[in-house]
Amino acid sequence: NGTNLTKKGWKLVESEFNMKSGRKYGKSQFRNKWDNLKKEWSIWYKLFDKETGLGWDNVRNTIDASSEWNYYNKRCNSP
Repeated sequence: NGTNLTKKGWKLVESEFNMKSGRKYGKSQFRNKWDNLKKEWSIWYKLFDKETGLGWDNVRNTIDASSEWNYYNKRCNSP
């Protein structure tokens, strides 16, 4: 489904990370971190995209906001 690694993928992540970092982490530790990051991303995405109405401009790599949001932001942040 594109959201998980294969067994071979997990083994590669584990061996490469442990070799490069000098640490000894197992698949379960990587899996726990992966699951937590997915949860955090889901919350961030919902808050950023759905709740605020903001988006992301991939061409300019900037936040994409409506004119109403820009007007509100300028009013709230002006001296």
